[in-house]
Amino acid sequence: LEPTKDLFIEKFDSNEKIETSNEFDFFKCFTEYIDKGKLTKTPNTIKGQITIKNYLEFFCEENAIALTFDKIDDDFFEVLRDYSYLIKEMKQNYFAKVIKVLKSFLNWATEKGYNTERDFEKFKASEHDIDIIYLTFEELMKLYEKDFGSDRLSQVRDFYCMGCFTGLRFSDLSKLHLANISEDHIILSIQKTKTQNHAIKLNKYAKAILEKYKGTIYEPLPVISPQKFNEYIKDCCELAEITQPFTIHWFVGNKKKTLTQPKCKFITSHTARKTFITNSLLLGMEPKAIKKIANIKKDAVLDKYMKVTEAFTDEQMDKAWG
Repeated sequence: LEPTKDLFIEKFDSNEKIETSNEFDFFKCFTEYIDKGKLTKTPNTIKGQITIKNYLEFFCEENAIALTFDKIDDDFFEVLRDYSYLIKEMKQNYFAKVIKVLKSFLNWATEKGYNTERDFEKFKASEHDIDIIYLTFEELMKLYEKDFGSDRLSQVRDFYCMGCFTGLRFSDLSKLHLANISEDHIILSIQKTKTQNHAIKLNKYAKAILEKYKGTIYEPLPVISPQKFNEYIKDCCELAEITQPFTIHWFVGNKKKTLTQPKCKFITSHTARKTFITNSLLLGMEPKAIKKIANIKKDAVLDKYMKVTEAFTDEQMDKAWG
């Protein structure tokens, strides 16, 4: 119907109830929230938000929920939590991330006037400390010194070890250029924390890796896709005999899960940075210096590594003295 003057007078004079809708499409608003953040947030943050939005859409489809802002209440939270834990067997820490992103979006939507419900403010999802997987110094040296007889594996090993010797993330190492490297330092901008001109002193091991590729087509470092990298680094560690049984733990809801397999199976690009931080602590580097080198912004992050090193030193005391 065209909203003509005559129609308006007719409706105004009649007793018929005129229905208006101030509902905003939940997922269209969520998309707007993500798009607005692209100017200020890192690509990985945006990618994580998109994944969580997609998960919530899938959850709604699976449970026949036509989600609107006024349906975000305690009942919604309980159904989402039970579905995530019981059906999808989601790790507790990832569910906490889902809730964190959801609450951040809803706070934004409330400020924009899209949402007026406030039940979401009571949503809580606890986290557990995760196992920090890292190579001991002895394991790192075994990997660093291993002769693979394969250029591909040697290049993957060198890229991984560069992360272990500098504390740089895979994403930052992948963007490393000659212009970032001086005689004694790497100077670059850190993508995740948006830190400009971050300087890291090169130790002898890092210098030796860079020297190896000087004047080659790979200079300063060979680059490989994250998927292939995580596949090949496991092969490298297996050939370097980093194969002792290793157990990790996680929670699905309040149920503790464990998985034991050869340590090499757990090694990924993320464990290089963890290897640097943990071994730096064990070798006696000041925590304040590690925070600066590894560009750690929160004390709570370093505290997790402190717990690991305390457990390691306790274990060494038991081995030495019984």
